[in-house]
Parts: sequence; C-alpha cells; structure tokens
Amino acid sequence: MRNLRIRIEEIDSSHIYTDMFLIDLSMREKLTDVLLNNEDPEFFIRRFEKILNEYPEVSLWLLTTLDIIFKDSRLAKYKPIAEEILLNSYNYHSSNRDNQKRIVYLIKLNYPYFSEEKKLAAEQIISNTPNIPTSKVS
Repeated sequence: MRNLRIRIEEIDSSHIYTDMFLIDLSMREKLTDVLLNNEDPEFFIRRFEKILNEYPEVSLWLLTTLDIIFKDSRLAKYKPIAEEILLNSYNYHSSNRDNQKRIVYLIKLNYPYFSEEKKLAAEQIISNTPNIPTSKVS
C-alpha cells in the first residue's frame, strides 16, 4: 500500500478513475488505511475537494476518513488542508442548497477540531444553516 500513489500514476495517470477509486475505498472504510500507511497522504486528501465538488451525493462516504484526519495526530499536518477543502466546497455549492447541506454536515461534525483561524468561518456557515442533527462517529 505504500506505493499506491505510484501505482495509480502508472495505471491512471490522467486521474480519470482515481476519484471513483477513492470513493470506493472510502465506502469500504479502507481510505483511512491508505492515508495512514502511505508515503503521500496529501495526494489523496487533495482529491477530496474534487470529489466533494463533483460528487456531493457521496460526501457522507468521506465521513470516517475526514474524522480520522481531524482527530488522529499522525495526520494532524493535513488538517488545515481538510478544513480548506470543506470551506471551499461549501462555497462551490453556493447555488445548490442540498449540496451545501451535505458539506455543512461534514463541517459541523468536525467543527470542534478546526483551527482557531478557520473556526470563525465554520461557525458562520453553521449558524447560517438550519439545524442539521449530528450523530457521533466512532
């Protein structure tokens, strides 16, 4: 699994199928393993923005993976990237309220772990959205 990015580059250099592959891994709760056991987790995390923007209906499949990014100290340096991706995706879907709600749910779940720098933006998004019940991810 350590060389997964290299394998992806060899097989799908134009990344036509990479996002669907990552979605599939996430659905099977294997994407977290990829992030924790790979030499370049940032490559995979950066793909999340495209996934959230182009396939918002699968956003909840990233729930567990995002939870690990925000909470696991081994991925702490990637947390600012995840924060930025969630905030950008919320703005990307400004014309589609249903898609925005999906992103708000992810923001709301991870809000307590946002950096102070991004917490205000997340707070504003959450406060401008009707109440969305959340449940704990374990």
